[in-house]
Parts: sequence; C-alpha cells; structure tokens
Amino acid sequence: RRLPVRRRALRGERGADQDSYCHCRACQRHFGAAAGMYTNFPTADLRFVKGKPKRYRSSTFAERGFCAACGSSLTFQYLGRPEVIGIAVGSLDHPELVRPEVHWGTESRLPWFQVDDVLPRRRREDDPDFVALASQGRN
Repeated sequence: RRLPVRRRALRGERGADQDSYCHCRACQRHFGAAAGMYTNFPTADLRFVKGKPKRYRSSTFAERGFCAACGSSLTFQYLGRPEVIGIAVGSLDHPELVRPEVHWGTESRLPWFQVDDVLPRRRREDDPDFVALASQGRN
C-alpha cells in the first residue's frame, strides 16, 4: 500500500510501516494531548517542499521536529535509526487516510483516555529500537 502525503510543507509516499498511537509522557508533552499519532516514512523517500522543521533533542535518544512558523508538531526520529522518520498524523492534509495499527507507550496511558479498539498495546520496552538505545545508555 502506498499513501500519498501532502501538506503545505511536506510531500512523500510511504510503504506499510506501522502507523501508531503513542501514549508515552514525551509524546503527551510534545503534542499537548493524551497521546500522539505518527505515520512512519523512510527518510530517503520524504522531502519538505517549503522549509524544513526546526528540530530539538527531546531526549538522549530522539529528536522532534516542529514548524518554526506556527509551532505545529511535525516529526519524531530516533537518533540511532536515521533511515525512518515519524510524521505527526494531525499535520497531514488527509489524516483520515492513516489507520493506526498499534498503541505504543501504554505504560504511560492516562487512565481516563480510553480508545475502544482491538489494536495491540505495547510498552516502550516492547520497542526494539527503544531497547537497543536504552542498552547503549541513551535513554
């Protein structure tokens, strides 16, 4: 499956990497919400057509990107996995085309935020990228 993506500053196509909710505290803070939602792209297949996101290191293992003009959350990228970048679903022109496949960071899910679906629930320690970075002392 290929998903065309267009936003004022963004164009690209993605394959079938996981689209996900993330309930971790870092995503809650970044989005100012109970959870964030990302769709992953191969970094090489993605280009920004109007400017580039401002980036900041949100932890010892990841960077996040945001729009310098309006502050919108745009990206998430593990420092140890530069070949993949997560794009904030809400920043897309057609977020309805993204269908989440998993819930990540469920150890931090807010108890009052219930999503009625049958998607798998995973803790951060179930994420092999997170585990690898944490074992290198980059958590």
